[in-house]
Amino acid sequence: MSRRPKPDSPLRAGRFDVACQISYELGLLLAVFILLLVAIHQALTHRAVIDKTLDATHVAATGISPQDFRVGEAYPLYRFNPDWEEPIGEIKVSAVTDSRVEFAFRDSDIKWTMGRVGRVTGVDGAYVKLDMGSDLGFKPGDKVNVFSDRVLFATVQIVSTGPRESLAGIFGSTERDTRPETLVGKVASEFVVVNQVVVPYSPLVHWLDALSVLALIGIYTYLRAKCKSSPFLRYGPGLAKRFRPAVGAKLAFHALVGVPACWFLGIFVLRAAAYLVAIFCDQIVHAKIPPALSTESFLRGLSPAFGILFAAYLIVLVRFKGSPFGFLAKKLAFRGGVFKHSASDLPEHITMWMFQAIIVYAFGRTLGLFFQQNLSVGISASWPNAPAVVVPLVPPVSFEGAGRSIASIGYALTHVPSPATQDAMFMTVQTIIYNACIFACLFGYGYSLLGYLWGKRIRNIDFTVVGWLTNAICYSPLFGIVLWQMLPPTAGPDPTMADGALRTITFLGEVYLNVVYTLSIWNLGPMFGVMTDKGVRTTGFYSVVRHPNYTMESLMFILLFSRGLSTPAQWFAAGSFILVYWLRSEREDQFMSVSNPDYLLYKARTIYKFIPGIY
Repeated sequence: MSRRPKPDSPLRAGRFDVACQISYELGLLLAVFILLLVAIHQALTHRAVIDKTLDATHVAATGISPQDFRVGEAYPLYRFNPDWEEPIGEIKVSAVTDSRVEFAFRDSDIKWTMGRVGRVTGVDGAYVKLDMGSDLGFKPGDKVNVFSDRVLFATVQIVSTGPRESLAGIFGSTERDTRPETLVGKVASEFVVVNQVVVPYSPLVHWLDALSVLALIGIYTYLRAKCKSSPFLRYGPGLAKRFRPAVGAKLAFHALVGVPACWFLGIFVLRAAAYLVAIFCDQIVHAKIPPALSTESFLRGLSPAFGILFAAYLIVLVRFKGSPFGFLAKKLAFRGGVFKHSASDLPEHITMWMFQAIIVYAFGRTLGLFFQQNLSVGISASWPNAPAVVVPLVPPVSFEGAGRSIASIGYALTHVPSPATQDAMFMTVQTIIYNACIFACLFGYGYSLLGYLWGKRIRNIDFTVVGWLTNAICYSPLFGIVLWQMLPPTAGPDPTMADGALRTITFLGEVYLNVVYTLSIWNLGPMFGVMTDKGVRTTGFYSVVRHPNYTMESLMFILLFSRGLSTPAQWFAAGSFILVYWLRSEREDQFMSVSNPDYLLYKARTIYKFIPGIY
């Protein structure tokens, strides 16, 4: 008697399912490996902050390792910030001494002006001394920004100037009670972002980066041939079992994260309430927000809100010996929908259709905005002379907006692209692929409304507060804006890598994940939707894990931000994508399990949510 294969065994999978499995697993491996390389490069990258303006064509950097620089060589210059992560030009080394490196530049080689920079050299009573003065054009009343580790720290105002030195008083600071002596030694600039030079790696490092990625693909191919199936399913369960934490460790973890989690949740709840008030005042009653209902007023209640949340958190943790958030999820679980069951008669189906129309309007309109914004960025990056897609005073979702989109696409199809940089070229490719994904989403929404004409009715809808929240938090024009206002920027003060092999590999990784994500959405076809039971897809990517689209999209976004992940704060901000999509997957699993018996069979067969063999 032959042994029956396991439900997830590739022996029962068709060629399409196996191809999806391979492409999905490669996407996971590439994303994790590239992020590991990014972290290594961030730790090893040498940078030099431009901290002295010598004259109109020369600047200098001090306090660095001069041996990293060679006279005559050009180095990429960055003014790195969330709005601009590419180099703004190149500057050449003109002289190297034991204490500093001097660079020569031409304004024509730099996207923006170099600006005037110096350092705070000392204290004179209540004032600080700056090593830049009237010879650089400074005069009393001018304001200069002071930086600590390339992050804006304070602003000073010049009170008197000499030819090469100025006195300035503290005008403002990011910290209270900032004293003049705390500014000594820090970089001062007329801009809000410092200029810095990144030292490129040697060609050997670029070769090692490329070969390591090829080796990763080769190892995966070898293991798959050796196992004659998925290496994840072969080795993953053993690894997951080995690193499975004990019950005591889980409770200790929940106790440890309780304070920051409750603090974060308290801020989110208060900001969300203020956001709803702002929408009501702006779009419904068309009035100004009362001061008592402003965001600042809501946040004054943070301390008592945190106290209540944390007390409840500890009570649940101690009493039920489990995750308080898991307990909360059970209390807020989907209970069957508006009618406590799936739609059965005509009035219930009409009600479902009306609720679905509201969902389609909210999320479909948001995706329409994304589509036009992506189109605008992608076309302008490689066709700078194309008609503008997005212009002020023209609603994107309108006949005029659609006409502009068609005109820009027509221009792109009839003219040769001319991207200025590698970044611009990949930006165009990314937006084209992502728009193909958005088109698939819009197709699914349209099918939700029109499918009733040929008998394709919706079974159920998660039209609840929790359903709306867990889905709307993934879209910045909806509740996502509340989350992003709470998080640090996804770009830190430094680029994690200079242009080279790793940057190209990261670009290619972004594109690959984008393609797999887009294919996973097309794999759903007319079943795509949010908060809606339109059936269960069990083939293709959805035979590998239950939520391949959420995994690929979150990893794709993290790679998109990889150039700016220069501090733990940026890693946390980028990693929040995984958190919000995990929350969304948890709600979707629970909703579909209650709404559709077929989903319970699907969960029994496809037991992994994100990582085959592990989770």
